[in-house]
Amino acid sequence: PIRVLSREEAAEALAELEAYEAEYGEQGRLGGDARFKIHLLLPWAARLVRHPALVAAAQEALGTKDILVWSSDVNDKPPHSATYASAHQDSTY
Repeated sequence: PIRVLSREEAAEALAELEAYEAEYGEQGRLGGDARFKIHLLLPWAARLVRHPALVAAAQEALGTKDILVWSSDVNDKPPHSATYASAHQDSTY
C-alpha cells in the first residue's frame, strides 16, 4: 500500500464527499451523472486527483511523467454494507 493522504486530508475529503452526497444523492448515495467526472466540478475533488503523492504513484506505476485524469467516478460502499462491489472495468476503457 502507498500512503497518499494524511489522516487529516482523508477526513477532509470524506467530509466533502459526504456533503456532496447529502446535497445531490438519494438516501445519502450518489447515482446517475452525479457520480461521474466530479474532479471537473468540485474543487476538493480536483485537488484530490492532483495530489502530489497520488500523481507520483501513478507516474511510477505507469512508467511515465505524461499522465492526465481522463475520468473519475464515485463507487460508494459504506462500512458494513451488504452491497457487493466486485472488481470490474467499465466498457469506456
